[in-house]
Amino acid sequence: MVLKDLYVLIDYVGHPAMNEDYLNKRRLNTLNAIVHNNYIKDGVAIVSIGKKHSRKNDWKYYTKYHEMFKEIKMFAHSPRVEWIDTNMDDISIVDLIKLLKQYNYYISPEKTEIHMGGTNLLGCILYNKLASVKHFAEFGFKVNIVLPMCAEGESSGINDLEKMMKSFSIVYEYLKANNLINNVNLTYRSL
Repeated sequence: MVLKDLYVLIDYVGHPAMNEDYLNKRRLNTLNAIVHNNYIKDGVAIVSIGKKHSRKNDWKYYTKYHEMFKEIKMFAHSPRVEWIDTNMDDISIVDLIKLLKQYNYYISPEKTEIHMGGTNLLGCILYNKLASVKHFAEFGFKVNIVLPMCAEGESSGINDLEKMMKSFSIVYEYLKANNLINNVNLTYRSL
């Protein structure tokens, strides 16, 4: 089946101690809404990139949000939503295509929209990972950065609002400077 929509989650739980409770819960709520969307007809695949780091097992913030993430993942396994864990910290788009093929899913720039969310918008989501916005856009895919699914833990700011406003402007400038702006949208909507 050729996917119309592929959700790529990069280190989704990430570094929750670097963000406020509202942003952490907002991101999980957005993911939960996708999983429970009754309007999905053709099926949706969610690919989670990033290992659960065992060293974070005692971290109060990480454990709390990771448990919520696991609950959402549990609900995702249905005829309409396929959840695929890569169990890797990084994966190339070519290897991701091979992984999807194992589940009888195919993606193509002409037919598939990529929806991205995760941790460290200015790093991992934008360009640091091999399956980041930059690389999907260079492959020719239409990419939507779903803002309520993103967090920024590395950028300076006194609160999440300041960090995210700063991040959005830097993302926009990066996309313009690298001629990716025509393939990438910053969106609030998840579907």
